[in-house]
Amino acid sequence: MTRKHIMVVDDTPANLLLVLRVLEEDYRVTCVESGKECLDRLSEQPVDLILMDMLMPKMNGYECCRHIKQEYHYHLTPVIFLSGQTQLKDKLKGYEAGGADYLTKPCDIHELLNKVEYNLNVVAKSRGRIFDFNSFASIGSQQTDPVQQFQQASVHCHTTEALSELLLNTLNCFNFDACLQFRTGLGPQNIGLTDNCTPLEETLMKEVVGNPNVMEFARLILCASDGISLLIKNMPTDDPASCRQLKDTLATLLTHASHRLSKIPAHGERQSTLNQSLTHQNTYSLEERLGNE
Repeated sequence: MTRKHIMVVDDTPANLLLVLRVLEEDYRVTCVESGKECLDRLSEQPVDLILMDMLMPKMNGYECCRHIKQEYHYHLTPVIFLSGQTQLKDKLKGYEAGGADYLTKPCDIHELLNKVEYNLNVVAKSRGRIFDFNSFASIGSQQTDPVQQFQQASVHCHTTEALSELLLNTLNCFNFDACLQFRTGLGPQNIGLTDNCTPLEETLMKEVVGNPNVMEFARLILCASDGISLLIKNMPTDDPASCRQLKDTLATLLTHASHRLSKIPAHGERQSTLNQSLTHQNTYSLEERLGNE
């Protein structure tokens, strides 16, 4: 069986050596010391996943990732950022650049291996989701306002899956590319409109919980209410008036959805097996850890 090929990009040779030692038993590993070298090597040989240091001279990890994502062959290749920066705004910046996940330095060996394996599995899964909304088609069909249609149809949603699908369908009426996270007694359920949620999308939706403010970064909007987090990837920021109206619409939809979620009994929930959140094993640490360089 052909081993997966991983490229590690870091300007500190000691960090490259440590990651190489962790991965080389299970993967084919290529180590490079700059963003430019990364791009040059990618033009010569395919890789399945990239571990990218954020802070590098001349071309930082964000810039390098943007260049990678412009190439058709690497559009779906996961880039996991390695950084000592832990704030939500740093993760949002990495996500906006095209990152699929985020690993904080110093790294635990099990967390590194788990994230690599998990991201490779996400890519291997079939892409795209097909929802059946026919059961809601006749509900509120005379209404022209999608928010009113959602409010009427939501009373017929007796599971979190049905409610999340209805909410995504409503968001699609506004041409939103969105991800949702529903948090219930069965754990978080992450779902995207067109694709599986990436691990970094799941992290962002989890970390916004409890933040009363709407987080905005470029065209990204991240917000949360009781039990639900919402990530919008394509807010029309070039049209301020439309943007303000759409943010009001999002707030109304989240309020209705959260109210309905609170009415769904625990026995009516069914845990989704699609795109489960990664459970990290942190019981074993490297005696040598990646530095904060």
